[in-house]
Amino acid sequence: MIFRPIPKPSPRKRLSATEKIAACLVHMTHEGEPMVPGAENMTAKEIVASVQFHHKRARDLMGSDHPTNIIPQPKDFHIKVQTPIDRKVIDKARRSRKAEEAFRNRLLARAEGEDPNRVKKRHWPSRGFQKRKNTARGDRR
Repeated sequence: MIFRPIPKPSPRKRLSATEKIAACLVHMTHEGEPMVPGAENMTAKEIVASVQFHHKRARDLMGSDHPTNIIPQPKDFHIKVQTPIDRKVIDKARRSRKAEEAFRNRLLARAEGEDPNRVKKRHWPSRGFQKRKNTARGDRR
């Protein structure tokens, strides 16, 4: 008998992160329907692009990017979820956060002995110069 050496299997290509995410999304459902209908005829990039990720608690409202705070949703449904009321609340939170950060910075600067925004108070109020009338043109009153 002649023994032939067993060929070594060629190294298998590792799955990319996009392919792994696409595989997960294909097997998920949203409200009883597949998350990505017609996924058999789509590439991994197309599958991932057909889904958007929704934050349960918006990042501007002290939410995070932790996986427990993110829900994958079909694009059509995610667009319906974002309403003008949500937008108003998020914009207000951004504005108030900026004001709170400025206030916090002023307090920290004062605790360290420096206050960059402090305006020195004058003992005597300054009075401006008396305004002259323009007499060059002959405007005498």
